[in-house]
Amino acid sequence: MKSPKLSVLVQVDLDGRDVTIRITAGALTALSQQGLHALIHRARTLTPGILVTVDLTALAPVDDSAVRLLEQALEDPGRTGRGGAVRLVLPVAARPAPSGSADPAGAAGDHDDGPQQASLLGAGAGHEVAA
Repeated sequence: MKSPKLSVLVQVDLDGRDVTIRITAGALTALSQQGLHALIHRARTLTPGILVTVDLTALAPVDDSAVRLLEQALEDPGRTGRGGAVRLVLPVAARPAPSGSADPAGAAGDHDDGPQQASLLGAGAGHEVAA
């Protein structure tokens, strides 16, 4: 079983427009995702127009309920601040299947191991999922 603690690497581009919060080890749970809120809040408020990327690809598999809780927190400026947009990068295994379609690789287990991105736009712009 993975540790409930998260190991995090924060990368800030020198131009101050991009911050990547890369979770390198641990397990994303309902409790551990709360620890990311303060990091995201600080990153979103560094400079106007900043893009914050939260990279969860090293945590495959991730707990769907923890991802949903994190998404809800991103939509609440009281928990994760106002400011720049936040993009979640999830492992393919965490990708939701499009509604009304079957997963053609599901039975064989033949999935691409590359990342799948789910974008959450900040500053009240709403929720968008990018393919």
